[in-house]
Amino acid sequence: MIGAVTDGVDPGTQPRRTPRLHTFSLMVACGLAPVEAWAQQIDAKSPAATELDAVNVVAQPYDAQRDETILRVVMEKEELARFGDDRLVDALRRMPGVSVREAGPGRRGGVALRGLADGYAQILVDGQRAPPGFDLESVPMVMVERIEVIPSAVADASTQGIAGTINFVMSSAYRRQGGEVIVALGNSAGSLLPSASLSRTLRSGSRTSAIDVSVSRREYDTRIRRGEKVLDSFGNVVEEREGSRVIAGDRSSGSIAPRVALDLARGGSLEVRTFLEASGAHRDTRSTWISSMDTAPSVAQSNGSNAIDVVQMQSSLDWTHVFASTARFSSRLAVGGNRERAHYAESVQADDGRLLAEEVSEARLRVSGWSSSGKYMPARLGDHSFQSGWSISDDQRTERSERAFSGGGLRVADDQSFQAGIRRIALYSQDEWEVTGRFSVYMGLRWEQLDTSSRSDDGEVVNTSDVISPILQTLWKLPGNKQRQVRISLSSTYRAPELRQLVARPYLSLDNGLMQPDLIGNAGLTPERANGVDLGFEQHLAEKAKVTVSAYIRNVRDVIRDDVQLEQNRWVSRPVNAGRARIWGVDAAIKSSLQRFFKQAPDIQINASLAWNDSRVSGVPGPDNRLASQTPWQARASADYKVSPHWKVGGSLSVEAARRSRTSLREWERESSRGELDLYALWTPRPGGARVRLSSTLLLASDQQSQRYVLHERGAAVADSRRRNELLVRLRWELPLN
Repeated sequence: MIGAVTDGVDPGTQPRRTPRLHTFSLMVACGLAPVEAWAQQIDAKSPAATELDAVNVVAQPYDAQRDETILRVVMEKEELARFGDDRLVDALRRMPGVSVREAGPGRRGGVALRGLADGYAQILVDGQRAPPGFDLESVPMVMVERIEVIPSAVADASTQGIAGTINFVMSSAYRRQGGEVIVALGNSAGSLLPSASLSRTLRSGSRTSAIDVSVSRREYDTRIRRGEKVLDSFGNVVEEREGSRVIAGDRSSGSIAPRVALDLARGGSLEVRTFLEASGAHRDTRSTWISSMDTAPSVAQSNGSNAIDVVQMQSSLDWTHVFASTARFSSRLAVGGNRERAHYAESVQADDGRLLAEEVSEARLRVSGWSSSGKYMPARLGDHSFQSGWSISDDQRTERSERAFSGGGLRVADDQSFQAGIRRIALYSQDEWEVTGRFSVYMGLRWEQLDTSSRSDDGEVVNTSDVISPILQTLWKLPGNKQRQVRISLSSTYRAPELRQLVARPYLSLDNGLMQPDLIGNAGLTPERANGVDLGFEQHLAEKAKVTVSAYIRNVRDVIRDDVQLEQNRWVSRPVNAGRARIWGVDAAIKSSLQRFFKQAPDIQINASLAWNDSRVSGVPGPDNRLASQTPWQARASADYKVSPHWKVGGSLSVEAARRSRTSLREWERESSRGELDLYALWTPRPGGARVRLSSTLLLASDQQSQRYVLHERGAAVADSRRRNELLVRLRWELPLN
């Protein structure tokens, strides 16, 4: 397991609606009822015995994505591993409705749903809130069992997901005996990306032991072209500069995750999980700026270096007890934390060697936390499945930081140390009610309280908020065909401010300006709160084949956005609650075999999706007054074909539209469209033996472009950047272990 527990329940212990005696009996009863009635009528009319032909009743295979009242879009381990990704964040790019934002060279950014910024999507690990310091970059694919996307809210997990929830289900000790060894080597623009992993599971009586080990190294060398213009109130260019930036670095990591599970009486279990990872990253940056004004052009150069070493550990104990009445009690206790050491240095020099600005900082970060969660599920009462539970967590963050800064007329040498804590308490109750064989209802209610505090030399700041979230979801199988069904969901969700947005201590920018202002928090921020409706239609064609169309709308209040102001001759950006927003969208998806539509076609498995999203923010004039960084539409299509018993090939194409949004009264953002083509070929010389997988990722646009436009009292500023995309090729050797 990765991560401490703060909210929700563990899917490994939750009673999923797998084929149960009740469900099977209901299917059989429905199938036999007409036969039984007909037989009784014949028996009443004639005293003679009548022999009937044998009736075979076959229960339809249970499909959680089809039959669950709560909608979950699931991608299993086999599907995730098709393209040979060694990191979880890379595989996420191909999930319908999911976007992975770039945070900068050498690493990917946050994960987004429905085209929104990453903060609107809730990230869970095994049904729990992701622990402090959790980084998708650090999760190797060998430790992931499946990924679930939950578009609407559920009571047994935190409702802190306005756009939805992504749940990463990690590998449990409860998996079949065996394992796998994987060795891979990738190359991108001459930079090497080696990795290796081992997974192994052993069963002995009532005990199961498992371990996952992974090591990797990633190198990168990125070149960026940049430009900035400053305009006066009449639109005349008063300052212009162009430049280039070269960013080179590497990241090495190693992780180990042992797990032990014991089977207890009546289906109970006890499981211990631990995850330990150590990583080191280093990055060097060289930038050159050529400025032109009324005077002669000037040249400025900056050189920076950044080194970060991180060690993190998470452990949990899961206990499930099943009573004689079939009632079930599950609980989890988790502890964890991480240690981080960072060094940062950057200097800016003029072309004559004069030092214009300089910054040096040393930081040590310690994060620790614990959590407790549990739930009680009484025996099924008629058509009702009740569940109630709790979760409590406490996370503490201590940062010791010394920073020396000079530039822009300022000279600062101070202690940036601070302490912060986040405490969460939640209670919930839910009921899943099978009203009829065609109609089911899910009702839930969750209360959450979030206490945030920070202490520094500037004083102490405390922020407390609580949210009550009612939830209703329904599933209706249409008359005449149970393969066609409609889903409706009503939910109340929220988005809490991040810790960095609450801490009032400023972060001074080395190159202060409209485009790179100082950053300062706002202790008075309140959570964004949203009420929403989801509506969906599904047509299930065959096993794991379906067509879906859905729509959603969210009304959000107390939207958090950044406000940039000129204060004491320095530009400062701080988050504020500003007005309301409305978010809406439509998406469609199909998953099937090509032979279903063309009988003579080869047996190619296809998977395609199209999503359109939009929003409007009150208080910001249009057009383009969308939420920041929202993607208007995205399309994905993939195909897999088994050429022979030894060869399998496939590809995936994804396209995201250009983003353009007005994020405040005076600021616009734009980013170019993005397209990716992934290809793979899998060779299996003999069944059950070693496999060789070759994959590649090609970014279709040669360059990635972005632009910002900011108005101010004296005029405006425009900044743009252009980054070249590179081809990635990876070769992987996979050896199954018996």
